[in-house]
Amino acid sequence: MRGPGYSIELLSGYYDCLMSKSPIEFEQRVLHDNKEFVFRTFLVPILNEQNEVTHIWGTAHNLTDFLDPQRELLALNQLLDAKVQERTAQLNQAMAKLEKLSITDELTQLSNRRYFDQALKKEVRRAQRASHVLALIYFDIDHFKDFNDTYGHSAGDKCLQRIAKVLSKHASRADDLLKLADDALYRRKKCGRNASVLADGRV
Repeated sequence: MRGPGYSIELLSGYYDCLMSKSPIEFEQRVLHDNKEFVFRTFLVPILNEQNEVTHIWGTAHNLTDFLDPQRELLALNQLLDAKVQERTAQLNQAMAKLEKLSITDELTQLSNRRYFDQALKKEVRRAQRASHVLALIYFDIDHFKDFNDTYGHSAGDKCLQRIAKVLSKHASRADDLLKLADDALYRRKKCGRNASVLADGRV
């Protein structure tokens, strides 16, 4: 049976002290007014000449004031950890976006010259190691300057976008389309020796 103001830990502690006839130390938690209080309790049995427990002496130290700051600090640390992880993820996303922008032509959304310089050396080494053929197809747009002068730069931009879109539809995952200049595009293709000739004819 449990009386008011007594916790199960306290009652169990008294019982263990009574049965063992030895000092015992334990922690008890009491809920009062929706707040948890923590006590460190020490019990000592008092024995008579017949080695019977006649009294139990005890003391309890309230640890709640020491634990509350620790709990607040733990909660604050957890909140800070979550914020750090969130900010780190945002930073990684922003860096990835910036990296994508730095190697992408804004108008056509094709890879730009910076990406070309980075990728070409890597692909040449890879092709040499695997004994693959790396086809480089460079082409420009006939009379693009005249088109620009006649219809204006806005129409020229739309023309480039349209050409980039059409070429992208015919490019496979093994292809890379890049924009090197206002009227010049480049295509890198991993393929066999005969397929490189066919790819050139297709373009």
